[in-house]
Amino acid sequence: MYQIDMDKKELITLAIEASGQYCSAAITKGWTLAGEQVIYGTKNHSELILLIIDELANSTGITLSDIDIVAVTKGPGSFTGIRTGISTAQGLAFSLDKILVGVSTLEVLAFQTGIDSGYVCPMIDARKRQVYTCLYKFSGSNVMNKEREDTVISPEKWFNDLPAQVSFIGDGAGKYRSKIEGIIDRDYRVLPEYLGIIRAGSVAFSSLRSYLNHQRSDLENIVPEYIRPPDAVFGKKEK
Repeated sequence: MYQIDMDKKELITLAIEASGQYCSAAITKGWTLAGEQVIYGTKNHSELILLIIDELANSTGITLSDIDIVAVTKGPGSFTGIRTGISTAQGLAFSLDKILVGVSTLEVLAFQTGIDSGYVCPMIDARKRQVYTCLYKFSGSNVMNKEREDTVISPEKWFNDLPAQVSFIGDGAGKYRSKIEGIIDRDYRVLPEYLGIIRAGSVAFSSLRSYLNHQRSDLENIVPEYIRPPDAVFGKKEK
């Protein structure tokens, strides 16, 4: 198994994100973004990711053999997209003999707020009048503490269990903006829509932090974090 030389100054990460409507890949050197592409609304994520990775390697001059870590979002989100991202990351990590790190899409969303202190609630539209969500608290120096575990729930029920001051992010927050901002006696705000686009660059930085905290994924046993069982289990199409 590939071993990272911890004396190496800048760990190089290849990150993949395909859990939603956007398809994204990025290469980072340490905490610096070397290259990133984000494309909206395509259905052939599996083919597009490999094309993007090839273009990034050419534009950055970083070859796949230079990579130390392969990172990927493991959910929640689109069932098909999550499977696509994980299988692609697994294939690359296995064939290149690299470290694999999987990170939560909700964690990446919270990371993207750029907030130094306070509560952050990432929300992803789960359809069926529900959201995938959890709650983080930032306490300076980008320290993230998880206050509520990942769940799928109706927004109305979720709001009842939150603190009085929260920043919301993600397409779920955008969808239920009027409900969030209409809650009286709470200091709630919905962050701009563009901040809620899950970017592979953020996936890379989140995975690097996880790796440095000695958290990594088993190459063969990494599994999607659906939270809610796929609709296919019940004989229905994913919507």
